[in-house]
Amino acid sequence: MIVKRLSGTAHPNAVGRAMMLGLILTLYFYRTDVLPALPTGVLVGMFTLAAYLTLSRTAMIAGTIGVVILYLDVIFSRAGILAMSFAVVLGIGGVTTIYMQGDEDRFIDKILTKFSKSGNAEEITSGTGRSEIWAKAASLIGNRPIIGHGFNAAPTLMIDHSQATHNAVLQATLAAGIIGGVFMFGLMAWNVYLVTSSNALLIRSLAAFIVIASLAEDAVLETFPGPLTIAFFVCSVYPVLVTDPNSLPASEYRSIAGVAGDAA
Repeated sequence: MIVKRLSGTAHPNAVGRAMMLGLILTLYFYRTDVLPALPTGVLVGMFTLAAYLTLSRTAMIAGTIGVVILYLDVIFSRAGILAMSFAVVLGIGGVTTIYMQGDEDRFIDKILTKFSKSGNAEEITSGTGRSEIWAKAASLIGNRPIIGHGFNAAPTLMIDHSQATHNAVLQATLAAGIIGGVFMFGLMAWNVYLVTSSNALLIRSLAAFIVIASLAEDAVLETFPGPLTIAFFVCSVYPVLVTDPNSLPASEYRSIAGVAGDAA
């Protein structure tokens, strides 16, 4: 399975987000006994490999946090704490060994180079140029702060800056002005709230993934809405539906509420 960067019908970051979303859904279905172990292992391997090959760091970090939220109860169990403690001890031992050998500079440079797409460690410290991109987006917003520049204006206005603002709130503000940006900020704040308050395990995990991915990407305002945009709408609307019995038929409400209760 090969994903060539900057080619094909989707940007590698979009592919990476879709793969990590698939990983979260697969693990959720396994936790709720929908998927058996063997198909789960195959799907987890495929989604993880595909996400890694896209080299989308944002997607991988957001996906990892989503998985952590999904297994938070396991992580903070006695076995989970013991495993984390053991991992910390091994990490400290490894770092101590590296420093005792005097190879820390070479090791750190190797790690930074590995996580950079160009092989240049400076790419990490600059956020892959995001500081410059965000400055350009802020400048464009300042030109038309009230009505914005219109939907999908970024590819034209930011053609020399990766054609996107790389932030969901900035993208909404660029398109619809300050009012649009405020609405998007409110939706992101709502998703942050769901991470700690929702009774549905899947909603908590997806909400965390969406918020982290949207900090460094215009993840939920793509020109062609992808799986993450659909997940964004689900997270924003689903908690309202399951808390309002009048919005759904009684049988459907009981079914959805039961699933949410079982997942919690």
